[in-house]
Amino acid sequence: MSHCGSHVTSEPSDDSGSLSDAAIALALDCGTRTHTSGQTFRTVTVQGKSRTYYAYLPASLDAATAVPFVFVTHGALMDAADMVAVTQYEALADSEGIAVAFLDGQDTSSMTGTETLEPWNVSDNGAAVCGAGDLANNPTAGVDFAFMDAVEADVALDQCLDAAHIFATGFSMGGYFTHHVGCDRTDVRAIAPHSGATIASLSACKTGHVPAIIFHGTSDPVIEEGCDDPNGTAQSGFPPSATLWAQKNGCAHHVLDGHRRQRGGWRRPVLPLRRMPGGRAGRALHVHRHGALLGGRQRGRRSIRLPDVRERDAAGVEFLQAARVVNELVIAR
Repeated sequence: MSHCGSHVTSEPSDDSGSLSDAAIALALDCGTRTHTSGQTFRTVTVQGKSRTYYAYLPASLDAATAVPFVFVTHGALMDAADMVAVTQYEALADSEGIAVAFLDGQDTSSMTGTETLEPWNVSDNGAAVCGAGDLANNPTAGVDFAFMDAVEADVALDQCLDAAHIFATGFSMGGYFTHHVGCDRTDVRAIAPHSGATIASLSACKTGHVPAIIFHGTSDPVIEEGCDDPNGTAQSGFPPSATLWAQKNGCAHHVLDGHRRQRGGWRRPVLPLRRMPGGRAGRALHVHRHGALLGGRQRGRRSIRLPDVRERDAAGVEFLQAARVVNELVIAR
């Protein structure tokens, strides 16, 4: 891995997720810094604290040409380096011509290997979220959205970004955070949460229609499938996120089974890479159900289940499929 450090300072962001004045000023000078292609490890200062992330810019990009940009966020007891390995997004970035940022959560560093159970603030005002993620909701609000602003501004110095095509995806607690981003950040145009969940109602969200593809394992041992899937076990007080996003977007949800475990390995899911039924730009919602992708690891008295090597490969296929669907629905339009 290449470790080329860059450093910017972020002004605080409001909860709407709109860019700060400093970030806008930097965006006006996009692509003017010496273009650094490939993978770089970077540090930015957010409200007085250092935050780290990996950026990936395909060598084929023209720095002055605005391109789509994807935020990728990790789960509990993971870091951005894990997501680089799990998601295979760098290969997709090369083939699709997009810029990607893999973010380290709060009190997390890919450089030092520091990880935490609470990497992200995933709801406004401490609101409860469905499932086990409620126990790992970092109470420090605002800083993660400000971090996103700082990352976008930093990457924009190297590569112009298309403000109409900014997207977010994440796994586990990163999936929770992706739901939160879709609810409150008006600059993010579509989301692809993986194995996460969200709050009990999206009625107070600051965003309008947000295209979404939601992935969740039918045998997830950590975060209850019913937090996302209308066909899963109902969770008291929490409608499935698919139902909530369908209501918010004014559309029906579509559930697709896939990625079942079978003899000899994992079966690749068959996903429609064309327009989803019933969806149009700004109103699409898709739910993908698959077998469990989580392996086990013990931490103290609490069982923390993280992907093993084989299952991380399977998770990577899921992320690639999610990204390709989002690409067909939004990026390419």
